[in-house]
Amino acid sequence: MSWRMPLDKYKIGSKFGVIDQWHKAPGHRGQDYFGFPAGTPLKAVNDGTIVINKWSGVLGWVIVLKVNDKCYFGYCHMRIQSKLKVGTKVKSGDVIGQAGTTGSASSGVHLHLTGGKTAESVFVGAQFDPHKFLTDKIKKEKESIEATTETQNPPKTA
Repeated sequence: MSWRMPLDKYKIGSKFGVIDQWHKAPGHRGQDYFGFPAGTPLKAVNDGTIVINKWSGVLGWVIVLKVNDKCYFGYCHMRIQSKLKVGTKVKSGDVIGQAGTTGSASSGVHLHLTGGKTAESVFVGAQFDPHKFLTDKIKKEKESIEATTETQNPPKTA
């Protein structure tokens, strides 16, 4: 498994859990990324399977990626419906959609990324901070690779 962010370049928008004039309690239920044009490729954060590909009035075009039995990511406000069918297996970094501004909760081109422990929880229910989750996983993978490299290639002593 190889974790990555859903976009190659982005700026951080509204964070998970924030409460402000747009997000009432319990707070914003995802992580917003912006700073790219409509149509920018959205990429799979890891190997997985597409389990939902549908329209949501609030979230617009949404595709849900199942990474494992307790880890689902919803890509929301996509420009158009993804061409990937439910059941499609994808690899980390594969393009699974395009950034857009669909749905009643969109105020401009951005990706609203949600994380949940079930496919439906990316819409409502037990959600987690997808940005923190991904940055933690990416950091741990990098540390593991570095430790393996050091073990396989120890420094030479004089």
